[in-house]
Amino acid sequence: MVLIRVENYLGKFKKVASEDLGAQLEEFFKKKFPGAEFSLKVKNKVVYIQNSSPALKSELFLRKRKIVEELKNFFGDRSPKDISFLKS
Repeated sequence: MVLIRVENYLGKFKKVASEDLGAQLEEFFKKKFPGAEFSLKVKNKVVYIQNSSPALKSELFLRKRKIVEELKNFFGDRSPKDISFLKS
């Protein structure tokens, strides 16, 4: 019988959950800002938004705390802790 470390076995599911989180976050932001063009990445509980218009960047910056709070209510423990911008 082959013994597998529990940590290695559970690691498979963690990766799937983080990929799923990215898709869910993209859907969340598209509902929040319809018609906006952007791409996002999630790394270390930070959402990185790229290729966004200046209007979207300023809107996100002004409502950042409220959006992070909404994400926390919606996603619970898996929610991102911050929103950051990447230069395009």
